[in-house]
Order: sequence, then structure tokens, then C-alpha cells
Amino acid sequence: MKILTVSDINTGLELLGFSEKLSTLIPGVKTESLIIGECLENQAKDYILRGAEKVYIVKDANIQDPETTSITIITIYNQAKPDIIAIRSSKNAKDFAARAAQQLGIGIISDIARVEIKNGKLAFVRVILSGKVTAYQEAVTPVIILIPPGKFEPPKPTEKSGEIINIPVKAERKIKLIKIEEKKKAAVKLEEAELIVSVGRGYKSKEDLKLAFELADILGAQIGCSRPIAADLKWLPEEHWVGLSGHKVKPKMYMATGISGQMQHIAGIMDAGIVIAINKDPNAPIFQYADYGVVGDVYKIVPLLTKRLSEILK
Repeated sequence: MKILTVSDINTGLELLGFSEKLSTLIPGVKTESLIIGECLENQAKDYILRGAEKVYIVKDANIQDPETTSITIITIYNQAKPDIIAIRSSKNAKDFAARAAQQLGIGIISDIARVEIKNGKLAFVRVILSGKVTAYQEAVTPVIILIPPGKFEPPKPTEKSGEIINIPVKAERKIKLIKIEEKKKAAVKLEEAELIVSVGRGYKSKEDLKLAFELADILGAQIGCSRPIAADLKWLPEEHWVGLSGHKVKPKMYMATGISGQMQHIAGIMDAGIVIAINKDPNAPIFQYADYGVVGDVYKIVPLLTKRLSEILK
């Protein structure tokens, strides 16, 4: 079986972790990588040291442009003939992956949580319906799969050799791209955070969120939030949004303050280590998923917790 990972230079190593996991289930797995955009030779060599036998580099494409990226994938697919095309899941990736799958006439499976052998066959495992159901989808190849960030660890580098191939891809555009303007982002990377303090509708105003920010500062944690805070009230940018349509996170500790815990939010924290909930409603759904829970008002509990932790962590 041959795997082709598709990424820019910064996001592909986790995909090699997927391939490494697959090789423990199926003998003879071969891995090749497609890197789209600027890539230095030593960066490409790192992919080889971590398991890629070939690295295709397409410098004249932009992974933020779905049209040219889908054309690039099709071009390399026709050359490499992989069984599985593995792509790191994102809103943009779902766009260009769907285009490529449609034009190639192959299947696509989104948001793979893990891969395993079930009933003697390779199965992709997905958590669906806001975390209520685990689905096992048989691997009918060729197929494109989308893997959320953080599901697989990058392999450790070893002494390996491989081939680096620079390929020009000429994309005949049907849509004229005027410019790509990067959206301004806060310095937040929730997928990489080990500690997260999240806020919800239990806070009455945007100004009151400073209570959670002070607690997060003491802990060295990132700030997350539920959907209403980012999408409806717009008290925080979308980079803080945790949930089914936001970020899926896996911190060592996730503290939900003033969050009721609807399934759309729970779907984003299924991989969290320890979940701590603070909510004044004893029947809030979040307590069903929490390892530790405090029934109380965030306006009283959060400041007390901040004060006590500041004394302990001095």
C-alpha cells in the first residue's frame, strides 16, 4: 500500500505519523510526500528521515489556493498512483480535497480520529454526531482522507535515504485570483496548547472575561471559548473557538468556566486529558464529561481559584 501525504512544509510531519501507524497494521506500506510551496532541501530531507521514500516539491503552487492545490494533487496522483492521499484537515483543505476527489472520481473521508483493523479489514475511525457515535468506515482505495491536527505524533528521525523531486505544475485557472490576504490572527494555537481555560455564556459581558484571562495567565494556559462567545457575541476571535465547527483540542488540562457543555462543544474536547468544569447549574451537561466539577458562580469561583493558585505558584 502506498500513502501520499499532502501539506505545506510546516504541517506534514503529523501525516507521516499516520503512515507510521498504518505500517504497524499492514506490512509493506510505502510513503511519499507532496510539499506545496517554498521548501528548503534540508526541510525536505527531514521528511525522508521520518519515513518518506520520495518527496515531491511543487514550489509554484500555493496551498491556500484551492484551485491550484487541487490541480497539483491530481498531477502528482497520476504520477505516484497512491492508494491513500492523507491531508491535514482544515476548512481550506476540505475545499481543495473535495475538488481533487471529485475530479479523480475517488472517495473522500473527513476527520479521521484513528485507523485500525476491524473484522480483518482496514478501517478509518471517525467520531460523528457531535461525539455521540463512533463510525468505522472500511478503507476502499484509492481514497482521500482528512486528518485533524494532533491525532498522530510525528515519527522520530532515523538514518534513511530517499529521493527529492522538484516538479513544476502549470495550473490552467478557471477563476482569476486577484490576491490572497491573510486573515489577522491572534497569537493562539489551541491545538498545541497543554493547558486551556475556556469561557462561555456564564460571563455577562466581554469585560468580565478578564477573570478567565487572569486565571489563564497564572496557569500559563491559552484561552478558549464556546461557540456563542466567538460566533454570536464576537467577544473573542474565532481562533479561540473550541467545538465541532471550531478547534478540536487535546490539552493535558481543559477548564470550562461558565460553559453549559452542549454536544457541539464536547466534540471539540473529546481528546482532552483532564476536564474541569465550573458552572452554577448542577444539571449542566458539561459535568457528565468532567473529571472534576465545581457547582458555583464563575464570578466567585474563578477569582478564588486565581488567588489560591497565585499563592501556590509563587
